[in-house]
Amino acid sequence: NPTLIKRIFRFAFALLLCSTLSLPSIAFAAKVTPFGVALSLANAPNSDGLDLVSGLALTSAIGSHMSQVWSWRKQQSIPFHDNVIPIAQQFGLKILFQISPTGIGSPTPPNGLPKTFSDPATRAKYLEDVAHFAEFQPEYLNLCAEVNLMYEFNNPEFEHYKTLYREAYDLVKSISPNTQVGVSMLDVLFVGYRQFSVINELGPVDFVGFTTYPAKLIKSGLLGEVNNLSEFPRDWYQVARIVFPDTPILYTEIGWSSKQISDEQEQAAF
Repeated sequence: NPTLIKRIFRFAFALLLCSTLSLPSIAFAAKVTPFGVALSLANAPNSDGLDLVSGLALTSAIGSHMSQVWSWRKQQSIPFHDNVIPIAQQFGLKILFQISPTGIGSPTPPNGLPKTFSDPATRAKYLEDVAHFAEFQPEYLNLCAEVNLMYEFNNPEFEHYKTLYREAYDLVKSISPNTQVGVSMLDVLFVGYRQFSVINELGPVDFVGFTTYPAKLIKSGLLGEVNNLSEFPRDWYQVARIVFPDTPILYTEIGWSSKQISDEQEQAAF
């Protein structure tokens, strides 16, 4: 069976590469830039080991950093991240690991746990998972992706999360002192709703992250008379630095879709 033979070959080759990467005497150097991409594998969801190695090689050729977003409710995906992170580190990539513990502002705990950050069991599970990923000593750990959705649309849970965040921050620092810890915010809410106090309410942060999708802002009409990329207001992004003059700022998600609201030509221009 040619297909079976091909798959066996790909798997064996990937296994050899991964075994080689595990040797401490071998190190790879990622391209040195302040940029990076989220890991995206060919043939998903049926990717194999060679797809992983190829994807990491491309990621390390693009920039210094690799991002992974983990949905808290998807506990079954933990082994994937456990395998990918150390291999990515062998490629010389700096890891931005992002935990997404909410959905549109509401807690999404696994295993049927109560969907509230006020519940002791839910809080304990969150801290357990935070500690697990802190053990990999990522350069950056985002404890709550787009936390301002919770602030805006489920403020009672945000109030519960504030104390949980402070526990998680201290926990990460006790495990991996050099890991930079923070959260990210959706920029359209941060700027449009002037959510300038959210981070101060949470407590200590080593960085402030933002997610931004300019095409959605333009196509939705939220920017008024702005109709294309060339008209995009430069001061939109300056607001972050005005509010946080000294805190490191990361754009943890930034993209321009080539489908539905836009096309590949506009994406290339972006």
